[in-house]
Amino acid sequence: MARSIVVGVDGSPESLAAVEWAADEAVARQQPLRLLHAWGYGPAPNASWQAAESQRAWGNHFLDEALTRVRTRQPELEPEADLVPGAAAEVLESSDEETALLVLGSRGAGIVSGFLVGSVALGVVAAARCPVVLVRAAQPVPEGPNEGDVVLGVDLDHRTDALFEFSFEAARVRGSALTVVHAYPVPSPYGVAPGESHAATTSDMFAESYQRLLDALSPWQGKNPDIHVRPIAEAGHATPVLLDAARGASLCVIGRRERTRGPGPRLGAVDYGVMHHAACPVAVVPHA
Repeated sequence: MARSIVVGVDGSPESLAAVEWAADEAVARQQPLRLLHAWGYGPAPNASWQAAESQRAWGNHFLDEALTRVRTRQPELEPEADLVPGAAAEVLESSDEETALLVLGSRGAGIVSGFLVGSVALGVVAAARCPVVLVRAAQPVPEGPNEGDVVLGVDLDHRTDALFEFSFEAARVRGSALTVVHAYPVPSPYGVAPGESHAATTSDMFAESYQRLLDALSPWQGKNPDIHVRPIAEAGHATPVLLDAARGASLCVIGRRERTRGPGPRLGAVDYGVMHHAACPVAVVPHA
């Protein structure tokens, strides 16, 4: 049985935007769609049963509203709708073994272009074993240098197979180009060897970084000759470089390294920066 695209439903405008995005993705990928609402009420011994029933009723209302959105947007879909007791983060994380893609809504940050990513979404993104997509409520997407592309940010010092596989497939189902961005450190003038110019060192670093990016892309382009790829190597901090490239994108893809040490799952600074400030949906893909 094909793994599902699962979308978390909580009745918010961001959640409904995520439902619509997930419905489109399910049709494009030809995968089942599952709507999931977690209600976290755990009644104490003296709590009234009416409180639990009220939460259940609200959960069913949210799911009915989401089902209506799906049927209006993609009438051919027949999604599964589940009301599951438990804390939202735990329910969503536990669902990812049968999940191809987990989709969540995130609040727009008002006059700041980007997301306000809540604690539930952050916890799920940090721990999920499947890719997680964050979708904000529908707003005009600003024009950008790679309009409509899937934009992928890669760190070539770590394995990138899972990121390339996800991103090429995302570009394929959209019929779009794939822009692949690698940011490398700005060379310091104090690190220039005697007899060399800073400009020459800068040029050499660009050439080396760009060639590394081409080498990493080469086998994937060979497998996907029908997808137009735009490689970008740019000096600077990864977050602003990637955010600039992702203006106007249809999807921005970043990686989350699965850590084997430390007190628990964590997100890196680039993950936080892109999730909070990208104007388009953001996919976070776990990788080794």
